[in-house]
Parts: sequence; structure tokens; C-alpha cells
Amino acid sequence: GMDEYEYAMMMEAEMGMGRGMYEFNPMGPMSGASAADEKKQGFVVQVLCYSPYGQSVTELGGLIDPHSVENQKDKWGFATRLAHLGDDPNNPFELYKKEDNEQFKVEIKEVDLEIEMPGGIGVWEELIDETTTQTGSRSSVVARKWILVDPMTRETISKEPMLNEDGKPEFYRGLPVSKVNDHWFVLNAKFIWRNAPEPPAQPNASPFGSMMSTPRPTTSPGSSGNSISDDL
Repeated sequence: GMDEYEYAMMMEAEMGMGRGMYEFNPMGPMSGASAADEKKQGFVVQVLCYSPYGQSVTELGGLIDPHSVENQKDKWGFATRLAHLGDDPNNPFELYKKEDNEQFKVEIKEVDLEIEMPGGIGVWEELIDETTTQTGSRSSVVARKWILVDPMTRETISKEPMLNEDGKPEFYRGLPVSKVNDHWFVLNAKFIWRNAPEPPAQPNASPFGSMMSTPRPTTSPGSSGNSISDDL
């Protein structure tokens, strides 16, 4: 059966994604079957998050969607549990075609200001480096830069340069050494909704919602939190 966490997650998805419900054909064309018989009703879920877990994309991937753990329930990841929602005949939801990259996909990357990232990955915070006079008072601004921080802990989540004991950037073979703090991931999934109400008259055209990128702020930082996107 489904535990309380899984049920709560699916109820949240149902409430948040209800208006994104659409019809799709999970079985493909079936000879001799009517169009009504072929269609199933369901919805799309897009989850955007970041995590300090693990030192690499591979480690975080093992937490979300580990390989070859079907017979080891204690090692199931988040996606593994989603794939088994339909095991309970009383559960109204069933993950649709996890093995098909067009229907289910997980993307994991480093929180890095040098690459394009989806919106909602941390909040912007401005750092100001200032010089200090001989009397101890601060004078002119030397440099300004933006970083991404966790809104609760205020810890830096974006990649940052490694510093040596003198507070200067470290180099290896002529290249600066970076410290990876967090990774972000995007999970796109489709769910069959058993015995669902009739879908809206105008279904969405896109199978997955579009992700807004995280633009670098100019004069003031933007702010956004982690969410399950409802931009379907």
C-alpha cells in the first residue's frame, strides 16, 4: 500500500495540477479498439528542487532514481516509489511510462551561475566587498557580485571559488578550483488518474510545462521558492 507521505504528495499534485488534466493515449493505437477505449485521463507534474545531498550528480541521482533496486525496497528512491503507486488497486494514481524519456525524465545539474537554470532555485543575495581604512572604517566599494542562497538557512547554494589560507582563489593546472554546494533537479512525470472526472474542453497542447530560467538580477535580487510548477 501507499504510505502517508506518498499519499500526501499525490493529493498535493492532484489539487495543484487539477486544471492541467488532459487526455492522452497511454497504450498507443490498438486495433479494433474505439478512441474512447484507448484514452486515459491524467495530468502532468513538474517538480523543481535543489538539494545539498551528495558530492556529485550521481549521488543525488541515486537518491531520486537509483538503478536496479526493484527487489530492494529499502533502497528505493523518490521516483521508484512513484513508479509503484499503481501497485495498490485502491490508489487512484498510476505513473505513466517511467521507462520512456518522452513521458518521464529527471535532469540533475550543479547550481552554477554560469549556466542557465530553472526559476525557483534559491534566492539572490548581493555580496559587497569593501576596503577597510587604517582607522578601521569601511571606504569605497571594491566589487559587487550576486550569489544564490537558501532562503531558510542563508547558506550559499551556488558554485563558488575555493580559497586558500590567504583568502585568495585556488588554482589547479592554471584553472580556478570551484566548490559545488548544491545540485538542482527537474522531474517531469505523467500520471494516469483512474476514474477521473471529465477533462476540460480545451486540453493543453504541451506535454510538459515550460520552465522559467533564473535571470541574473541587476539592481535588486529576485525571490522565489521551491515549488511544484503549475505552469502547464
